[in-house]
Amino acid sequence: KNGGLLCRKGRFGFEAFSQDRIDKPMVRRDGKLVEVSFAEAIKMATKTAQSIKTRYSSSALAVFVSPTYTLEEAAAAAGFAKLALKTEHLGSFTRYSARGLAKVMGGKIPVSSFEELNSTNLILAVGSFKQSPIAAVKIRQAVKAGAKLIAISPEDTLFANLAVRNINPENNTAILKEILAATINKGLTAKNAEQLPGYADLNTELKTTNAGAEAQNIAGEFASAKRAMIIVDGHEVTQDGTQLLCNLVLITGKIGSPCNGIIVVTPGANHLGLWNLGITACGYQQKEILQEDKLKGLFIFGEDPVGAGSLTAGDLKKAGLLVVSTPYMTATTELADVIFPASTPVEVDGTFIAADRKVRRVSSVLNPAGGMNNEEIIYSLAGAMQVNLDDYISMAVKSSIEITEPDIDMAQVSVGLLIPDSTELFKPAPVQNPALRKFNDKLRREGLK
Repeated sequence: KNGGLLCRKGRFGFEAFSQDRIDKPMVRRDGKLVEVSFAEAIKMATKTAQSIKTRYSSSALAVFVSPTYTLEEAAAAAGFAKLALKTEHLGSFTRYSARGLAKVMGGKIPVSSFEELNSTNLILAVGSFKQSPIAAVKIRQAVKAGAKLIAISPEDTLFANLAVRNINPENNTAILKEILAATINKGLTAKNAEQLPGYADLNTELKTTNAGAEAQNIAGEFASAKRAMIIVDGHEVTQDGTQLLCNLVLITGKIGSPCNGIIVVTPGANHLGLWNLGITACGYQQKEILQEDKLKGLFIFGEDPVGAGSLTAGDLKKAGLLVVSTPYMTATTELADVIFPASTPVEVDGTFIAADRKVRRVSSVLNPAGGMNNEEIIYSLAGAMQVNLDDYISMAVKSSIEITEPDIDMAQVSVGLLIPDSTELFKPAPVQNPALRKFNDKLRREGLK
């Protein structure tokens, strides 16, 4: 629950989930998609996948999962990839800016809670949060509870009137590097910061960075605050930007204790859950493997990478199998060999791990339009390859929830401060979710976007 809060997608997007649905499986015959039974679609998908494994290897197969999938659905997809296909190519095309945290924190993603915002002294908000209005409301509530707010965004934010500083920088990471440089040069780092792995290299890299007045002021205010938190709009802020912000909380000691830390709000309700399940491969890296003609079969659950511009028709032309599970026809399904009618979030029971690590449960209000929900579709695919996913799903979900702990023991984290090569700070994340793409199209038609 979010205290009764709903964003416009949750409040007004219900209708979009019901229109123009795929309600039957389809396979491609003689170049055309035709409706078939679930049994026939499952047979074609799994037999072709088995042929690819035999001819090439299991590494020629890949599975991609949307962060809109519940833990249970995503665990089924992970089990299908690992146990049935036996491939390590398991990821998502949806951008996950929190990867920047993982790069600095030895693969771990430390997350604070939204509730902690209400008891912190200073909030540094990076991004406009126009795609995450609930997060914006949480920020406004925290300011009214007494927190000082500094906003860095490419455009006006939903809380600009409450910020003591509103910075609209050029689209590069210079402002963040200046804040880091000022923190070091003015002696604002935490005790023992110099002992952090990578600190010397970070210091050397920033030696020639001249911090402007704004950066110096932000550095001073952030470091001097008794408690300070950073909240990042993952719809806009790049992985490299997040990486630099992680450096900042580390060298100032604003992490690992209550009301200090960082939250990355990302596209999809369950990206942290996917990460905990080991669904960590970056779609853009997998694209390179695909372009090298090393992937021959793809299973895409709940994403539209072609419509989002992450893949092109040319990228997929050498693949011998493209299986897409989606509620709607998309640019990706136009190229598919097999299509399954996926269920939408209002048609599933399951669990999510939110951006602030809270475990949330959802209940279905409708039956799946196609007759099978996402978990059942994936379960059937694995079953056709003689793999039972029952134990895997239950254990994976349990483990994923258990490792989402509220506090990070910094002594157990392999920290490594890093300066990224890229200089881009803001870049809108492509919309991979077919339902959200459909909802956005509706808003554009009605002149609301």
